[in-house]
Amino acid sequence: MPVPSRIPDPPRITTRLSPVLSALHDPDLLVELLSSNPAGVALVEATPELTVVYCNEAFQRWVPLGRRPATGRSLPDLFAWADRAAIRAAYREVIRTGLPLHWRSAPYHGRSRGPSDEVAYWNVSHYPLRAPEGGVTHVLSVTMDVTNQAGARARMDEVQQRVLAALGGGASHLATDGGAPGVFRELSATVAELVGASRAAFWLYDAAGETVSAQQGAFGFAEPELERMRGLPCRSGGGSLVEQVVLHDLVVRGEVDLDDPRDWPYEAPTAGLGARDTIMIPWRAGERGLGAIADYGSRARPGFSDEDLWVLQAAATVAALVWEHRQGDEALADLREREAAGLRQKIEQSIQLEQLKTDFLKLASHELRAPLGVVRGYISMMEDGTLAPVGEHVEPVLPLLRAKLDEMNRLINEMLDTARLEDSALQLRLAHLDLREVVHEAVRSLEPLAGERHQLVTAVPGVAIPVLCDSSRLGMVITNLVHNAIKYSPAGGEVRVTCSTRDGRAEVAVSDQGIGIAPEDTGRLFTRFGRITNADTAGINGTGLGLYLARDLTRRQGGDVTVESEPGRGSTFTLSLPLAPRAPATAEPR
Repeated sequence: MPVPSRIPDPPRITTRLSPVLSALHDPDLLVELLSSNPAGVALVEATPELTVVYCNEAFQRWVPLGRRPATGRSLPDLFAWADRAAIRAAYREVIRTGLPLHWRSAPYHGRSRGPSDEVAYWNVSHYPLRAPEGGVTHVLSVTMDVTNQAGARARMDEVQQRVLAALGGGASHLATDGGAPGVFRELSATVAELVGASRAAFWLYDAAGETVSAQQGAFGFAEPELERMRGLPCRSGGGSLVEQVVLHDLVVRGEVDLDDPRDWPYEAPTAGLGARDTIMIPWRAGERGLGAIADYGSRARPGFSDEDLWVLQAAATVAALVWEHRQGDEALADLREREAAGLRQKIEQSIQLEQLKTDFLKLASHELRAPLGVVRGYISMMEDGTLAPVGEHVEPVLPLLRAKLDEMNRLINEMLDTARLEDSALQLRLAHLDLREVVHEAVRSLEPLAGERHQLVTAVPGVAIPVLCDSSRLGMVITNLVHNAIKYSPAGGEVRVTCSTRDGRAEVAVSDQGIGIAPEDTGRLFTRFGRITNADTAGINGTGLGLYLARDLTRRQGGDVTVESEPGRGSTFTLSLPLAPRAPATAEPR
């Protein structure tokens, strides 16, 4: 039977489908459904051959192998071999169960509309038709070709994959080494690959100079070509194509016509590109315009597509993030370099200042030692009567003068030892000592300075306390601690020096009833030139070297100096040293 070219005659259809009509009890409705429905409609006998009883024009047109009339033929034979088994299984399932069956976007191999392996997509619904006795006699199939919709979904899926590739490819350039040329080289190669372009360039906008320039490293460009594409005008009031893209978010896709006089500045630089097909979009980071991204010469025959535009816009977003990240890194690195340079300068100045202090200590100590020696000599002659007899008013003052000279000598020695510490020139001569003797000698030397207001009290055990130390430096440390206790007790009171042992260590504790030290100031006590200046200490002289030198010398001998204090209630400085294991006969220099 030939395929009808118009709606078939209802009586003829009624005659042909009489078994079905008797089951539906509404012939006119069936005729209307089969003949005028825009979807493909076919009526198939529920027999093993699945013979097509009737099909409308839409079904005849969509059937893959429907070049000959479909009526009277086996339905599976109208389809490609690869699809026949699935079609038979679907109809048998409907006939067996008596239930409708629906397929969405079912794939079928195509026919003349494309290559032999082209796939078409149909929405298919199979409805079982029953005879009066209840058995399925026919299957009514309604089909709709949704190939275009499926293709659109496939294209969207492809775009999504390309967008994801753009995001991933752009993010990988966050760690690109090198400066701007390296970044733009990687980014332009990525966007060219994503949209299938022969060339790609990033145009960077200079708002101050009102210019736009293609960046070094652009994909597919030689350096002489890029030179001609730099410093082109891009003004807010301009109407050229590039100015519209950069400043007014115009999107360009297709062939670019530069015949407008406003575009002439760009015609010469881009004339040699050999590609009229262009896609150019604005390149922005939030509200700030960075410039434009342009791809030239699509490798696809139709040229750049809408999908290419979407992918490029996604890539532009990622590229902006990459560029802003690189700019931030460079700004941070520049800030760090400036801070490091400033820090180096401060360190150098500090080193120079420390060297000046050390040189001053050396000079001052040497210059003071000579006149001090002369004064000490005259005091000694006055004491032993070598000079003329001194008056009765002078003789009682001689011990105090001697004590003051000793104090000055200690200051000179502190200055010298401090300078030697800074130069790493200090050497210790270790010897086995009885700590009690060193304590007694230090206290005796300071008795003239104590006066009547201070009571020096010494408490030592009855047995020797052996330590391995430098005698003169250990004496300097203890003398310094006792002298500070006197000096920082301006109201007088008891200064107690206690010598003891504990847990394999020897200790000398010097306690006073003086002004005390605030907890926040204890950290400064043991620094070089570290003095605490407040209303209580304003009238007390000192160099700020004594405690610094005391702790350093003690630590060099295996010990330490610590402090416990409370403002207004005095202080206790404790010198701790390891006990010597044995006492050889000779000293051991170190």
